[in-house]
Amino acid sequence: MSSKKPKGVKTAYTCFVQACRQEYEKKHPNEKVNFAEFSKRCGDQWKELPEAKKQKFKEISEKDKKRYEKEMENYVPKDNVKQKDTGKKRKAKKEKDPNEPKRGLSAYFLFMKDERPNFVKNNPDTPVTQIAKELGQAWKECPPEVRKRYEDMAQKEKAKYTKAKAEYDKKNQNGHAHASHSSTGAKRPKMIPQQQQQQEEPESEEEEEDSEGEEEESDE
Repeated sequence: MSSKKPKGVKTAYTCFVQACRQEYEKKHPNEKVNFAEFSKRCGDQWKELPEAKKQKFKEISEKDKKRYEKEMENYVPKDNVKQKDTGKKRKAKKEKDPNEPKRGLSAYFLFMKDERPNFVKNNPDTPVTQIAKELGQAWKECPPEVRKRYEDMAQKEKAKYTKAKAEYDKKNQNGHAHASHSSTGAKRPKMIPQQQQQQEEPESEEEEEDSEGEEEESDE
């Protein structure tokens, strides 16, 4: 049994892209790959590739699928391993306030947000895991000026979040303070005259008899 999740199945198209990349790197070992252009070129080539040549990559994909299924048979999620060993259950996540400001995206995720739609459009058959891997590689190979542009955007996002979060926390603190003051500052209701009269009356019949006896003795 293994707690390490197996890598996802490679599609025929993914196998094709990897083959193209390996071939390109062999021919141009000292040249960095422009991810956006390379991805688009691979997508166009795949569309025009004859079915007979696609079959080769489909067979590679089927072989990888068998590898994945075999590894999944011995796969045990980490959560299941922990629960089996300790007997403890995961605590339910605390519900978040929908009004709480969300953190800004990092430079990498801003880059992903811009590049992902184009990549998916040109490579519709690529699995999600492979898309993330390809975009991650593209980010590593980005020119310094491109990275700086996204890093500047990330800093603006961070500053915006910090300001909004401070205002949100201040508003919540004021709300809690007002609520606690209202609960502790409640005054005792005033008694109406009838209630005061009832409290001043004797508490029992014995007290009434005693008071009458004292009056009779004083008369004698």
